[in-house]
Amino acid sequence: MKRKIILFLILVMTVCIAVISVSCKKHTEHVYGEWSITREATCTSKGERERVCGECGQKQTEEISMSEHSIEEYDITKQPDCVTAGEKIGVCSLCGQTVKVTVQALGHNPVDGYVSGDETHWRKCSRCSVKLDESAHALKDGVCQTCGWTEEVLAELTFELLPDGTYVVTGYSNAEANAVEIPATYQNVAVTAVAARAFYNKSNIKRITLAEGIIALKEYCFAKTGIESLVVPASVTECAKGAFQQCPDLEKVVWGVGLPVIAEQTFWQCINLKRIDIPDSVTSIETYALMETGIEVLTIKSPTIKFCQYSVCKAENLREIVFEEGVEKIDSVTLSYNFSECPNLSVIKIPSTVTSIYKFFFNQADSLQTIDVSESNETYSSLSGILYNKERTSFIKVPSGIKGAIDIPEGITGIPAETFWYCSDITEINLPSTVKSVGQSAFAGTNITSMTFPDSVKTIGGAVFGRCTKLKTVYIGSGVTSINGTYNMFRNCESVLESIAVSEQNENFKSVNNAILSKDGTRLYRANAQGEIPEGVSIIEDYAFENNAALTSLKIPEGVLYIFRGAFSNCINLTKIELPQTLKTIAAYVFENTSIKDIVIPQNVFNISCWAFDECKKLEDVVFQDTGNWKVIKNGASSTTAVAVDVTDSKTNAENFLGQYYGYQWNKG
Repeated sequence: MKRKIILFLILVMTVCIAVISVSCKKHTEHVYGEWSITREATCTSKGERERVCGECGQKQTEEISMSEHSIEEYDITKQPDCVTAGEKIGVCSLCGQTVKVTVQALGHNPVDGYVSGDETHWRKCSRCSVKLDESAHALKDGVCQTCGWTEEVLAELTFELLPDGTYVVTGYSNAEANAVEIPATYQNVAVTAVAARAFYNKSNIKRITLAEGIIALKEYCFAKTGIESLVVPASVTECAKGAFQQCPDLEKVVWGVGLPVIAEQTFWQCINLKRIDIPDSVTSIETYALMETGIEVLTIKSPTIKFCQYSVCKAENLREIVFEEGVEKIDSVTLSYNFSECPNLSVIKIPSTVTSIYKFFFNQADSLQTIDVSESNETYSSLSGILYNKERTSFIKVPSGIKGAIDIPEGITGIPAETFWYCSDITEINLPSTVKSVGQSAFAGTNITSMTFPDSVKTIGGAVFGRCTKLKTVYIGSGVTSINGTYNMFRNCESVLESIAVSEQNENFKSVNNAILSKDGTRLYRANAQGEIPEGVSIIEDYAFENNAALTSLKIPEGVLYIFRGAFSNCINLTKIELPQTLKTIAAYVFENTSIKDIVIPQNVFNISCWAFDECKKLEDVVFQDTGNWKVIKNGASSTTAVAVDVTDSKTNAENFLGQYYGYQWNKG
């Protein structure tokens, strides 16, 4: 019995061990299903996911990393440089959190070619001053085989005694020389000058040193040399025409205090000259003095400075002109074109001390966007880049390159003629209620699309919107008494306006269906797109229908007496026009560049001005209802030279208007 019990216990233990073994095996080899998200990750908190063992039901969980912030735009708070990382910040559109991000350092950027020193050469980094790949010169016959540097050989100078008992340097005798040192004395006698053309066209000369005591640098003395920099001593009071012109490697010039002028052509075509320290003593920058240089910022210190014709033109890198404190008068010769073809000149800074600026100083500075005046200046002020008098009641200069919308300040009473002349980047001009007059061509050539003349405006000059090709809408206030000067206010606007309105309170003008007429309706100043001529019109004013490409035919109603200059000019698709019997005068250029083929001149017409049919290349027939006693006279000639013309043949008439009598005035009686 006891034996049986022992055997039973052994069997039970064996079964348990087997069960435990199977259970352990199942536990260590879980068969998990797919992951499922139990908590979504966000840009501020981590998420979680889990999966379940299909055999035993055990769950496994795992952390999900936070998602990235969603930032559309960053602001740079610290610019990276070659070796230091920068920083930028942005706002997450999901959580609103401000996020800082490191901007990787840029690393050095070596430029092509080597910079040479006396013992080594290296590459420049385009972004910083670090020397890269510096190594000793590899010389052969005095020339570095890597960078081309040449060992310095001093020039053996030649001298000539002047009448005043001092010496002038006239040149040198050793052809292999590449460096020049002008001494203070020669044979114990003062050296005072460098002769004209002494080193002209010696491109091998790389270094020039001038001793204190040199007074005069004569014409072209160092022109076309290979110098890279120069220090001019304070003793130099004369630097003649072209002294350093066409030195392509010249990068820097430091002047002493004695020079009165930067002479004509002094640095002409020094294309790499980026810096020149102009001393206080300089009162004039002469013709072509800084033409075609590489100057980027021009700094002026002299109390009185004058810019001469083309003095700084074609300086393509020039971006800024700074007049320092102490400058009092800025002068220029008439129509000097100082800064013509300086495409990057955008800023001119005026200090508090300036009391006088000649109006032609800014002439041809087409890219200029901002004239910045010190708030302490008691003569001038600036607002949005425009130069005004101190009180901002009158304009001094609007920069030609100014952009965008212009809000003219309260206090301005007049917009002078051509104020915004061809400021082609201006898109909007807002006039204050203080403006009383707007001069001829004041907004000509701008890209404004609309204009509102406030009720305060009394007069508007001719061609005020000349070549405003994007102009669409105009409103004329109640106070305007005159809107036409030499030419119509819309002269050379390329498109028909969409809307022209006049205040109902205006006592001199009115608008009818987007056309402008005199208040009594007798004068048509600007026709609408349909070319309608309201009843009662007796005078069609200058360029009233100009550039209306939609106009193909027109019958001018009876009652019209006069058609003035260029009325239908450039109506390129106008092929047929019927003139009224009441018509008396056809002015110059009335049908210029139209497609009219034939026309009848009514019997009451007694005058047809010169060039009335200018560029009417399709004109074939001109019929005169009254063929008697017509004469022609050349423009500007005496009436005694009038020539009688037979106008009975229509085709001959057309030929005469376009041919031999093209520039003639036609008169009857």
